[in-house]
Amino acid sequence: MRKSTIKHENLKRYIDEFHRFGEDARDDCIDMLFEELKHSCLITPSTKDGDYVNATTAKSNLGSFAVGFTDMYEFRKAFPDFSVEAHEFPFEFYAKLVRQRNLEGLIINIEGDMFIMPSDAMAEMGELPQTLFPTENTYSSDELKGLKESVDNSELEEFIKDSENFTKYDGLFDKISKSTLFTLMVSRDDLSDHIKEGIIENKPDNPLGFLYTKNVGGEYATVYTSEDKIKEIDTELNKFSQIVNFSQMVNFILNDDMAGIIINPNGENIVLTRYVLMEYYPFIEKTCYDERLNSSLFYMFEMEEEI
Repeated sequence: MRKSTIKHENLKRYIDEFHRFGEDARDDCIDMLFEELKHSCLITPSTKDGDYVNATTAKSNLGSFAVGFTDMYEFRKAFPDFSVEAHEFPFEFYAKLVRQRNLEGLIINIEGDMFIMPSDAMAEMGELPQTLFPTENTYSSDELKGLKESVDNSELEEFIKDSENFTKYDGLFDKISKSTLFTLMVSRDDLSDHIKEGIIENKPDNPLGFLYTKNVGGEYATVYTSEDKIKEIDTELNKFSQIVNFSQMVNFILNDDMAGIIINPNGENIVLTRYVLMEYYPFIEKTCYDERLNSSLFYMFEMEEEI
């Protein structure tokens, strides 16, 4: 289950710094703590019946609070007997819960390194990251394959080849919004029997391939401007390409506590750190999000073998 993999190491690091320095905590620490919260997926004691969720709240002499945990280890400190259900929800859920029930705020890790987010501070956080990605108005598998076969990212490739553009992120994300990028999916298995006209269905309930990542002081997702760039990656695993909705990928990376994205590793090797992705996320969501690409997660493509 997803909740077993939720760690929020970055969020916990900023909470720890906030506790150590209190009012003397660096402004950028406070800013990043808020940004990490915006992109968090906290665990809460709750019951679910279809789409209806009944979340447990905590009462204190300060009033009633929503309750969230950064990981299952912290959750078990408060609920060690396994009798309470645990479900994970994006921060947007907690902001809505606090608002609708007129709660005093959100308590995180109530039995550990506790952090309280007051309701007024939550209300001032502004627009929260997109968490729902509709799949009604999306490309079919054949349309995605046609898109793959007609990719022309020459404008982006010229931009990232120029070293003077390395920190021109507005320009970079603008170029990305006009491009079609790939990521690398890998599998230990021979998936020949699953390939139909070059396409492999990769549904969440039956994943055949998994995202290739690089660990360079943290776990980075990789994206590529062409399948030829993917072929430069040295791995014994079976390789498949997948078109990405860049904004959606950034959302998932931040939500999953990853370190960032590398564009064309072994090539231009453009590193977009978690800090950069958070700083530019509103711009990325506004500029790079393409609803039609929300279906791209569900398909991988066979690549031509190298001669």
